[in-house]
Formats: sequence, structure tokens, C-alpha cells
Amino acid sequence: MFLIKYNIPNEGIDDIIELDESSFDDEYGEIYGQFELNFNEYKQGFVHEEIPFGNELLISWFKLINKVVLTLNTNDYVAFPIMETDDYWIELICKEDLISVKKVKDNHHKRTLYEFIITKPFEEFSDEWKTTDIKRLEFINEVKLKTKQFIKDVATINKNLLKSQSLNELVLINQKL
Repeated sequence: MFLIKYNIPNEGIDDIIELDESSFDDEYGEIYGQFELNFNEYKQGFVHEEIPFGNELLISWFKLINKVVLTLNTNDYVAFPIMETDDYWIELICKEDLISVKKVKDNHHKRTLYEFIITKPFEEFSDEWKTTDIKRLEFINEVKLKTKQFIKDVATINKNLLKSQSLNELVLINQKL
């Protein structure tokens, strides 16, 4: 089982509800909220409807996870960093119709600003989770579905934001899946 959960709390909605696209791009470029990846109950992040704030970069998370799906189309190994952490990554290894997933730690801090997704493992990775398997198609479909839902939710809050550069980039990446 693979699930993506997100929440745009009222605090985040209040910030963006009346912005035009250029003000959004100039002042924010991002929507803050809560974000969770759930791989067979191994969870990264959290979503709790009763907590009225969140500091996860929702547009950035959706862009990253969509790029991961695109990278999986041509690579059997993909790892991506967990945002707002120094050394933690999610590692995906494809085996036919399954993806083996685990959280790993980079013990030697090899990440650079340019390596948001890697296709060869670092030797210095150490396991943080036991490996769990998810269905490849389930992963791809969940990313597609939740990204489209997020875009619809943003449009419901403020349709002007769909014209913003950051949301437009997300739409274009998602259309390639």
C-alpha cells in the first residue's frame, strides 16, 4: 500500500486566498502545509487535520515525487532526499511490478544542491527502515491522482494561482506521467 496525504491548513489558505499569480510567485512561490508519504505504514511526514499549521513545502514535494515517477520510467534505482532533513533519503528499487522502499541515511553528507534525485546508491547509505514492497502501478497512480487533487484544491482556494510559475511547472511535470 502506498498513500500520499496532504493538508493545506487555514493558516496557509489565509496567506494565498486573494493573491494574483505574480504576487504569489514574487512573495511565496510555495504553499505551506502538511505532507505524508505512507509506504505500508512506514510513514514520512505527518498530516493531522486538527493541527492548524504546517511548514512542509507542498508544491516542492509534489514536484519532487512526480519527478521520481518520471525517473523510475528509465531507471530501476531511484533515491530522493527527504526535504528539510540533512541526511535522510527514500530509496526505491524496482523489481518488475514491485518497488522495494526504505528510508536511508547518508552518513557522509554527500548531497549537493544539484542531486535531488539520484539513480545510483551512495555507498554510505545506512538503513533506517526495514525494506517494504509496494506495487509499482499503485505508486505511479497515487502520485498522479494526489497531484491532480492538490492542483484542484489550490484552484478552489484561488484559481489565479494556476497561472503562477510554480504551479504551472507542477502541472507540466504531472502531465508527463
